[in-house]
Amino acid sequence: MLFEKISVLNGDYAIEKDMYVLTKGSVIAYVGKERPEGEHRRVIDGRHLLLMPAFYNAHGHTPMTILRGYGENMELSRWLNEKI
Repeated sequence: MLFEKISVLNGDYAIEKDMYVLTKGSVIAYVGKERPEGEHRRVIDGRHLLLMPAFYNAHGHTPMTILRGYGENMELSRWLNEKI
């Protein structure tokens, strides 16, 4: 599958526009400014789309935020294990 004219968030957290991304199965085989040669079974218009890394280990700290004043002046490990 080939994505044309897609925006890509690179490793420096900058967005590169009008990129080509070629996938083969579940693997990204090519990312670049030049269109890869050859026939592509499926071509997707990537305008208005952004390719970026997945969010692994996405979690929240809501209980800690809500209860941050509970157990004032305690060590972190004691606060987390005894109060939270």
